Order: sequence, then structure tokens, then C-alpha cells
Amino acid sequence: MSSVRETSIKLWGGVCPDGSDKDRREMSRYLRQFVPAMVAYAMALVVAILLVGDEPSGLRRLVILLPAIPIAWVAVVVLSSIRRADDYLRQLQLQAIAYGFAVAMVGLVVSGLLATVDLQYRATPWIVYSLAMSTWAIAGGYLRFRDN
Repeated sequence: MSSVRETSIKLWGGVCPDGSDKDRREMSRYLRQFVPAMVAYAMALVVAILLVGDEPSGLRRLVILLPAIPIAWVAVVVLSSIRRADDYLRQLQLQAIAYGFAVAMVGLVVSGLLATVDLQYRATPWIVYSLAMSTWAIAGGYLRFRDN
């Protein structure tokens, strides 16, 4: 019977399937970069929403783009982590990204079709984004768990 720690390494902490010290160091490095980027994103999102309000005009419209800066940071962190990973993790990430991409494409097609009959909602892009990212994360965890 595996411990909770071993299971979490298999699901989320392993850069290689064996959960070695190298894997834990890499995950620690990743989290040291990823968590501050996500905290910055959350803070920028709150600030942007509060500053923009319901009826933005002029420069206030540009403030809504403020959260894009930390999201670019997140992208650099994720890409750097994948670049440092071994072939095994890269293959798993490619498969997981493919699942997320497929969900995003289906969601965008459905969104586009609904928009043609004026059934577009403001939150639709966020729903599609959330589903795609969640699918990527769940698929990545499942694929690692399955292979261990």
C-alpha cells in the first residue's frame, strides 16, 4: 500500500515516473515559480475588475488586460518546466495538452455556433478556458497515475 506522499508524487510531483530526489527538486522549483505567478494573476484580476467596473471607457478598457502579464509569466514557467523534463514527461504532457486542446476546440466551435444565433454569453470564453485547463490537468494526473 502506497503512502499519501508516494501517491501525490506519482500524480503531481513526478517529473520522471520513479519520484526521485531530482523529481522532487524539479517540482519544488516549478512550484516556487508557478505559485507566485498564479497569486500575481489572481491579484491582477481582482484589481482589474475593481478598476474597470461595469462601464469601462478610455484607459480603463486597457486595465482589463493587466492579468495577461502574470499569465504570460505562467506560460513561461510551464514551458520552461516541460523543456527541462525528460522524454517520458514530455510525452505525457503532449497527450494531456492534446486532450485539453480538443476540449477547447469543441467548446469554441459550440460557442461560435451559439453566437451565430445570438446565444453568446460574456462568460463563455472563461468557461471554455476553464474546461480546457481542467482537462489538461486531469488528463496529466490520470496519465501519470495510469503509468505508475
